[in-house]
Amino acid sequence: MNLPTWKKVLVCVVVVAIAFAVLLTILGIDGAMYDRWRSANWLQNLHRAWLQDGAPLPADPNKYGHRSSGTTYVYTASHLISGTNYFCLFAFKGEHVPPNHFAVTTNGLVLVLDDPARVRLLHFSKRGAGAW
Repeated sequence: MNLPTWKKVLVCVVVVAIAFAVLLTILGIDGAMYDRWRSANWLQNLHRAWLQDGAPLPADPNKYGHRSSGTTYVYTASHLISGTNYFCLFAFKGEHVPPNHFAVTTNGLVLVLDDPARVRLLHFSKRGAGAW
């Protein structure tokens, strides 16, 4: 059976529209994970630079780089998570959707500070650039 040309064009437009909607959905979901990963990666890079500098105290995040979005600052609080005390060094508050407030500990782990339930460790995706 041979379809008229206008039906073929309509089918192509619908297929492209559906593919575009699926792509936007995937980017929206993975985009938030990627933003969290970038924030955590920024903090871990600051931590590495601080260690390479001899771990001076008081720590100054401005000495180790600058990021064009968000705010990086000294954060010296400690948090008890599952019986372990984590001592923080720097924090970053991003401009993306929450959670967007993170801290790096003196041993390089990243904490999520604005999780509604509690402060928690950030988990990184093993399959790509993502964190939750």
